Amino acid sequence: MYYQYTYEEKRKIAKEIGLYIPENPRTFYEDLRHVNEQTPQSLFLNLNKYFSHILTWVNDSQDLAGSLTHSFSSEEYNNARTILAVSSFEDLDRDRIVQLLSPRKLDRNGVNVEALSEKDSINTFSNKKIQVAYNS
Repeated sequence: MYYQYTYEEKRKIAKEIGLYIPENPRTFYEDLRHVNEQTPQSLFLNLNKYFSHILTWVNDSQDLAGSLTHSFSSEEYNNARTILAVSSFEDLDRDRIVQLLSPRKLDRNGVNVEALSEKDSINTFSNKKIQVAYNS
């Protein structure tokens, strides 16, 4: 959806103001792993050929449950980069799926995390391993 609608709109705006944005924004690696693009509707229809219970949704990569937990505006829907689905031969428990996809917030008063390292801080993107003690 993003490449079909949002990205094309960005290209039109860029062209109007004299800028160039490539027709294909994907990196070489993204092109290599790109198999097919579907919409939530087309994914649902394809899964519906084989499964009787299907749940499809989109997300914006910040919230895995995405459109399962709140309605997306047209703009959010078109900007969503990921389409997800769960399918089954038996009934699906939507609430349970949302629960599994939604991270639990830690109670600051109920959890004590202590880094067992000599360093005072660690870069978020660091590959270094540290020992952590979790006390609840």
